[in-house]
Amino acid sequence: MRRLALALAYLLAATGAAHASEESEALSARAQVAFERGDTAEGMRLFDAAVAADPNDALAVYQRGVAQAKQKRGAEAAADFEKALALRPDLDAAALELGILRVEEGRPEEAEPLLQQAERNPSLAGQANFFLGIARLRQDDLGGARTAFEKARAADPKLESTCRYYLGVIEYRQGNAGAAREHFVLVQEMAPQSAVGRESSAFLELLEASQGTGTQVYGSLSLQYDSNVVLAPAEGLPGPAISDQADGRVAINVGGVYEAWRNDWAALSVGYDFYQNLQFELHDYNLQDNRPTALLSMDLGPVRAGFLAQYDFYLLETSSFLQTVTTMPFLVVPEKEIGRTEIYFRYQWLDYLDTDFEILDGNDYGGGVRQVFALNEPGRELWAGFQVDNHDATQPGGDLYAYDGIQGELALLWPLPWTTTAQIGYRYRRESYDSASAAFEPMGEARLDRENRVGVAFRKDINEFLSFVASWIGTWNQSNKSAFEYDRQIGSLGVEVRY
Repeated sequence: MRRLALALAYLLAATGAAHASEESEALSARAQVAFERGDTAEGMRLFDAAVAADPNDALAVYQRGVAQAKQKRGAEAAADFEKALALRPDLDAAALELGILRVEEGRPEEAEPLLQQAERNPSLAGQANFFLGIARLRQDDLGGARTAFEKARAADPKLESTCRYYLGVIEYRQGNAGAAREHFVLVQEMAPQSAVGRESSAFLELLEASQGTGTQVYGSLSLQYDSNVVLAPAEGLPGPAISDQADGRVAINVGGVYEAWRNDWAALSVGYDFYQNLQFELHDYNLQDNRPTALLSMDLGPVRAGFLAQYDFYLLETSSFLQTVTTMPFLVVPEKEIGRTEIYFRYQWLDYLDTDFEILDGNDYGGGVRQVFALNEPGRELWAGFQVDNHDATQPGGDLYAYDGIQGELALLWPLPWTTTAQIGYRYRRESYDSASAAFEPMGEARLDRENRVGVAFRKDINEFLSFVASWIGTWNQSNKSAFEYDRQIGSLGVEVRY
C-alpha cells in the first residue's frame, strides 16, 4: 500500500499540471479505488484502459508501474517507470520507484542516479536516501551509505529505527563494536518486535560472543618526520634528551590482547606491545619498548570499574635505558544520552638504568577526571579532562626534577564521509618544580614549565582489518629556564592492521 498511497499523493499534487485526457484521469482514479478495496484484477484492467486511452499520460503509466511492482512484476513495472520518465523526466516519484527496483534487482550502480534525482524532492527525500544508503552499502561504500542513512532519518522520522539498524551494520563492518552496539540497543528499544529489532538482537549476541573469543592482534607501521627529536619518555631534560635536530624515522608497533578469564560481571585480559623507532640519522635516539599488561574490568551495574597494570622495559639502541611499573584503578560512570564520566588514579615507578638519566628515578602519582559528551551520533564525541600529578624523586640531587603538575585537555572526535574519522585535540600542561631547581640558569627562582600541545589526526578505514592514518602533533614548551625550552612538530603517515 505504500507505493499506491505514494502514487495517489503524487497524482493529487500534479493535478492541473498533467496533460492527460479526462478519460485517462477518470480510469486511473477508478483503478485506485479498485486496488484499495482489494480487487487487483479490476484495478489492473482499469490502469491498462487508462494508458490505452492516453499513452502519453505519464502519471497513468507511472501508477500502473506502481501497481505492477506491488504484484512483484518487476520487469513490467520497470518498463512503465522508464516510459513515465521518458514522457516526463521531472517525474521524481517514477525515478524513486525505478531506483528501488534497481536496488532490489541487485543493480545498485544504476539505482544511484535515479535515487539522487528523487532525493532532490523534499517529499521523497527520506525514502530516496534510505534506498541510496542500501545501494551504497551493497557497493561497499560504507562512508557514502552512512551519509545517506543519516539524511534519511533526518528527512523522515518514521525511518529512524531502520536507519539506526543499518548504521549499526556499518559500524560493525568497520570494526567499531562500541558504536555498533549503541545503534543496535536503540533499535531494540524503539522497535523490539520488528524485523530490524530481531536482527539487532542477533547482532548484539554476536558482539557479546566476540568479546569472549580471547584474541585480538594489531600492528602499525608509520613514516614520521620530527622537527626536534626528543628522547621520550625523558622529554623536558636538557643535554642528551633534546637533540635540537630534525630527522625522519620509521615507527613500528605490534601487539595483542588475550582474554584469559571471564564471568557474568568481570573479565581479565593480558596483553603485550612492542614498539621500535628507527631514526634515519640520529641513531642514538632509536628507542624500543616492551610492554606486558594486565587488565581487570568489572561491570557493576550503574558503573564500570577496572584495574590496569603494566610493565615497560626500554632499550636505547641496544643498551638498557629505563624500566617502569604503572598501576591505574579507574571508574567509568555511563550517563544515558549524555556520555560518560571517567575517573582514575595512576601510580608509576621509574627506574632509569642509563646512568645519564638516573637522577630522574622516582615515583609519579596522578589522578584525574574526564567527561565525555556523546554528540547525538555514535562515534561523535567531545571530551574534556583535568589531571593533577606529582613526581617524587628518590635519587640524591633528584629534587632538581621534582615537580607538581596540572593538565587540562579538550578533544573532538568526528566521523566524516567515506569511512573517515577526524580527531583534533588541545592539551595545556603546567609543571611547578621544587625550589632546588632555582640552581638552573637563570638562577634565582624555581623552574616553571608551560606546555601547549595541539594534535590533528585522520583515519581512513579501508575495511574492518585495515586503516590508513595521517596525523600531526605540535608541542611548544615554554620555561623560565632556557635549557628546557623547545618546540617540536611531528608529522606521520601510516597504516594500521587489526584482527
